[in-house]
Amino acid sequence: MTAFVNIFKLLPLIISLLSVLPGAEAMDGGDAIAFILGVAISVVGLCACLGFYARKRRGDVGM
Repeated sequence: MTAFVNIFKLLPLIISLLSVLPGAEAMDGGDAIAFILGVAISVVGLCACLGFYARKRRGDVGM
């Protein structure tokens, strides 16, 4: 519970710091491909971690 309280205390600071940053100029095809590839790799990694956790919890993993 205290972790959420600390996050909410830092939220105004984070928002104020992000509002100072300049916006992106433009997004071309290379940026779009890199973004989509990054999202796909992240989703696959998350699914792999969830699968490993489920097998470990069930006792199928020999580690």
